Amino acid sequence: MLIQGLDRETAARHLEALREALQALQIDIDGCPLRITISLDACQRDAQFPNLHKLLGEADRHLYLAKAGGRNQLRGLEPG
Repeated sequence: MLIQGLDRETAARHLEALREALQALQIDIDGCPLRITISLDACQRDAQFPNLHKLLGEADRHLYLAKAGGRNQLRGLEPG
């Protein structure tokens, strides 16, 4: 998802709220609880990532880090 016009802190708040909301869902399928988790990433287009190709490459790298780190987490919005 590409979103314009958010600073890093606002983006982090929105993405973390989405992650928490999905995790809090209580879905039951035929008596079997289903747990939903999501790993999210945010990168900011700037001088370091001047074009969309490089930006998406960095976002992809962060998602692999999230998977390796145990999933269900927000990546890419470290203070910078």
